Amino acid sequence: MIVLTGGGGFIGSNVLAELNAMKMEKIIVVDSLNDAVKWRNLVDKRFVDYWDKDKFLKEFSGWDEIEAVVHMGARTDTMDFDVQAILEDNYYYSQKLWQQCAARGIRFIYASSASVYGAGANGFSEASDVRSVIPLNPYAWSKHLFDRWITMQEADSLTWAGLRFFNVYGPGEWHKGRMASVMLHFYNQIMETGSCKLFRSYKPEYPDGGQLRDFVYVKDVASLIAWLVNHDFASGYYNVGTGTPRSFLDVAEILFARLGMPPKIEFIDMPKGLSSRYQYFTSADMYRTNSLGSGVTFRNIESGVSDYVNELRLTQRE
Repeated sequence: MIVLTGGGGFIGSNVLAELNAMKMEKIIVVDSLNDAVKWRNLVDKRFVDYWDKDKFLKEFSGWDEIEAVVHMGARTDTMDFDVQAILEDNYYYSQKLWQQCAARGIRFIYASSASVYGAGANGFSEASDVRSVIPLNPYAWSKHLFDRWITMQEADSLTWAGLRFFNVYGPGEWHKGRMASVMLHFYNQIMETGSCKLFRSYKPEYPDGGQLRDFVYVKDVASLIAWLVNHDFASGYYNVGTGTPRSFLDVAEILFARLGMPPKIEFIDMPKGLSSRYQYFTSADMYRTNSLGSGVTFRNIESGVSDYVNELRLTQRE
């Protein structure tokens, strides 16, 4: 049996789909479905039970049947400044799950974040001292805090992986609102207005729209997580990206080309207060992740965006 937290969310629902494709259905989904739409990510998936995230920790008694916990549930809004609520969901809840797994030797795979690297002054390698980074927002700090806490635990009884996701995009994110990927935001803008808005740059070394991110397709992320569920690996942190940063302008131009439309791009100012917390560059050091030998190939954005647009068009026809 596998526990999958955040199973109704973006990455979690794709992990569930990948496990189902592998004929794995003995899965307990844990989530908080307190919005009106996220439940739709679960309607075509197969699992044995659903638990609300708070009731699960208080009432669940079947831990001895669990082989792995895949902890994707989190409060992910990088513009949320309710720090106590963020800590409750991302730090304290994660600690409680970890403690249950450590007591029973249950494999623990959890969502960290590339945001723990801050502005990247010390690079984007898992070998970086977790104590030396400076997160840029409360969400990133909560992930950093849990990563740091884990390094101080006695963990010989279990195998664990902290997955530092870079900029994930793809199917299943439509409920995320402003926290959805730029791929979805750009696609919606283009379909509604025929144009696309990109942020101006406030650093001379980056042209407008030339800010660089490591974009990774969610189906490839899900394939890696499913591999970790089913194979042995060394405990530790693993970057999940492509290792090849691309610009927002690249993304927009690829979308226009995929849609068969001439590019029409407008540059706009960043929202007030964002520029001081904005990452201009991310690029995953993929050496450790590639050394797993998982066989997962992380698609470039040309391939990923093409597949995603196909999915979006199918959804719109339904």
